[in-house]
Amino acid sequence: MTLMTDYRQSFLGSARARHNRFQDLENTRQWLKSLQEQAEQSVVRVPLAELEQWFFAADTGDLCHRSGKFFSITGLHCSPVARPGAWWEQPVINQPEIGILGILTREFEGIRYFLMQAKMEPGNVNKVQLSPTLQATYSNYSQAHKGRLPPYTQYFLDPAARVITSQLQSETGTRFFRKFNRNILLDLDSDPELLPGFRWLTLFEIQTLMAEDDMVNMDSRSVLSNIAYTSDETDNEGATIFLHSATSSTKGAMHTIDTLRQWLAQMRLKHALDTSLIPLNSVRDWVRDDWGIRHVSRNYFEVAGVRVQASDREVPLWFQPLLRHDGLGLAGFLCAETGGVLHFLLQAKPEPGIVGSVEIGPTVSLFDYQWRSEHVGGVHFLEHFQEPPADAILHSSIQSEEGGRFWALRNRFVVVRMPDAAAIEHPENFAWMTLSQLQQLSQGESLVNSEARTLLACLRLFQ
Repeated sequence: MTLMTDYRQSFLGSARARHNRFQDLENTRQWLKSLQEQAEQSVVRVPLAELEQWFFAADTGDLCHRSGKFFSITGLHCSPVARPGAWWEQPVINQPEIGILGILTREFEGIRYFLMQAKMEPGNVNKVQLSPTLQATYSNYSQAHKGRLPPYTQYFLDPAARVITSQLQSETGTRFFRKFNRNILLDLDSDPELLPGFRWLTLFEIQTLMAEDDMVNMDSRSVLSNIAYTSDETDNEGATIFLHSATSSTKGAMHTIDTLRQWLAQMRLKHALDTSLIPLNSVRDWVRDDWGIRHVSRNYFEVAGVRVQASDREVPLWFQPLLRHDGLGLAGFLCAETGGVLHFLLQAKPEPGIVGSVEIGPTVSLFDYQWRSEHVGGVHFLEHFQEPPADAILHSSIQSEEGGRFWALRNRFVVVRMPDAAAIEHPENFAWMTLSQLQQLSQGESLVNSEARTLLACLRLFQ
């Protein structure tokens, strides 16, 4: 279901709403900090053999949960269709179920608020970050873990719920195999019970917190990326350079939306990946020891086992594998004004876990940025992000990725403004588009990857 037009002005009003009727923004910062400091959470690495309820399948070597639910770590074989003989193999998270990422919204005194949760995830560097109202896999909300039902689940399973938007969106395509979540925004006309650990926030406050490091988690960013805006150009005091790009019509756009769809379809044909799941014990160039599964080069990620204790979760003690990462990644976006509208240079990015092989991603996207920038050559436009002039940086923040599956995976999101789009020559797998066009492409089928959706969510429309 696409975004209902009647809500666009409401979202814009929330993005400019600097006052919160419940508490001020500094109070929310201190609340989060206090929860992070007081969180009764312990994440301890353990040998893989000590992962209770997990086992290596005798025939495949896949790391599986004894319930047959949740997820498994299996192998993936990948080969670019256009490059016969080229291939690579890797472990991948296989979770063939659709989770719910949902946020309840409600208007108070004419301003739309979002019910956000301070949620602990084992892979978060600071334990607690702002998450959606509901963040649950099918195994969670079907209570496969025999624990409590996640709070507010009933609203998102109600067939009579007033749905603003409901979109299937992909997860990180380099780590998950064809994994989707349903991203939902609901509109309430009555107050739900406000439970501990939850707060009503305006979109202005959430975008302000997303300009800071490790405050708002990936699942929140994914849901909020579905928001579209409209503007009548009135009452836009304090608007940033991003507002016009986010609310622009086709006027001033370098390409039509149909042209961009055709471009992406062509890139999906040209850069298709042939992928197949294979037994984990047959994945080449990866080795397993007592403590993990890693690449022989010791680069890339590592599959590690952890014991997690957390008093405020549906289950207070559990074991699971996490994908462990060293180093900081980079999600870099070049932008430039053309036709009176700010455009962003986006890449048609192949990822092996994506249905259709290719989604729209950042101009530059690198895990473990420092090592890869020194050892991996030929990364288009990387030079623009290595030492950009301070006045060219329109946004810079460090954002955590999915803390329920990744251990300390973080990317620096950087937006660098260039003086002239026309002067930048780019390969055919790159295209300029406005924020409004990127948002249109994110509707319906999953065409925009999680890093590009973060761009849609976290750029502040008002100061």
